[in-house]
Parts: sequence; structure tokens; C-alpha cells
Amino acid sequence: MFDNIQNLILDFGGVLVDLDRERWIQAFNKLGFNDFEEVFYKKDTNSVFKQFELGQISSEQFCKTVKHYCNAGTTDEQVAEAWNTLLTGIPRQRLRKLLSLRDRYVVYLLSNTNVLHWTHSAHSYFNYHGFTIDDYFEELFLSFQMNQMKPDPGIYHSITARTGIMPFNTLYLDDMKENCETAARLGFKTHLVTPDEDWTELFSDPIPTYDR
Repeated sequence: MFDNIQNLILDFGGVLVDLDRERWIQAFNKLGFNDFEEVFYKKDTNSVFKQFELGQISSEQFCKTVKHYCNAGTTDEQVAEAWNTLLTGIPRQRLRKLLSLRDRYVVYLLSNTNVLHWTHSAHSYFNYHGFTIDDYFEELFLSFQMNQMKPDPGIYHSITARTGIMPFNTLYLDDMKENCETAARLGFKTHLVTPDEDWTELFSDPIPTYDR
């Protein structure tokens, strides 16, 4: 199916790591932040959430702002813990498939994420049978480190400039339609990952076991 593909670019949230948005909202409700969903999803180009994912503010600044919406006495640690409840982990089968894909493709990660989510994920989700985060990807492209976000075309241009890969032989997987549309306009092959889809089935080779 992907005979001419040499590179893979994978999104993180909703593609590699599973998400639980209801649990996320409930965690902030318990802290007294009852308008979390409304505040988080409002179309504000300068929202604290966007600033955090662009790396424009620190974790301390982010937690300080969020605490204004929470119960008195809420700590930074409680905000960080609630923030990370969005992430529920990466299934082992997906990790095994990701390792096997590296035998055939150059694999990159591209994510709109922030330092709290990424630090938690890197420490908790990739330590599998002796493998670490460095074993899964050729290079990581994270919005908070790049000061760029999808679907801005600039972040895709940054990847091609830094790696030298060509869009026409690169497959990009993301769960957000607008991100896939931008990548497609720039010449990438794309696949929109839908809810509950097992995208690993796109690659028909057997999944090896790394139990040792």
C-alpha cells in the first residue's frame, strides 16, 4: 500500500497516545474549574493554553493562571496532575508496531503539545522492555520546543528544512482534519485517523514481539 513511502510522520495525541477528554474535564471540575471545557476550547488565538503549547509561557506561569479558575489553595502539583489526566497511555501493541515500522521507514513525531504533557509521556509511556523514547523516532518535533503549531504551514516547512525529507514520499498520520489538509496541500501523503481506528492495520506486516 505504501511502496513509495520512505518516511512516516506521526501525530501524538489521538494517534499514538489515547485520550480521555471526559476524565480531563472532570479532573478540573473537582478542582473547582467548572468552566474548563468552555475556557479551553474557546477560539482565542492568545489563550493561555495556546501560549503553553507554543512554549511562550513556563509550566509555573501556566499553573498560576489556571489556579485563578480553581478552588482556593489549589497547588501547582494538583493542576499538573489534573492536566495529565487527558493522557491514558499507549497500548503495548502500538509500541511494538512502532518499533517494527522503524525497520522500513524513517519515523518522526510531530505534536502540538506542552512541557507537562510531554515530560509525563516521555517518562511513563515509552519505557517498554528496555526501549526508551529514543528507540521509537528518528527525531521529535514538538510545538512547545519549536514555537510553532499545526496547522500552520510553517511547522511542516521546518520539518522538511531540518530533515531534508520530501513530502511526496512521506506519509503523515493525524487525527485532526485541518492538520491533514494543510499537510496535503504541501504535498504530503496523509491519513486522517478516525476515533477508535486501529491505524496500525494500514501496515500489514506482522507485529513482532519484543518480550525478552
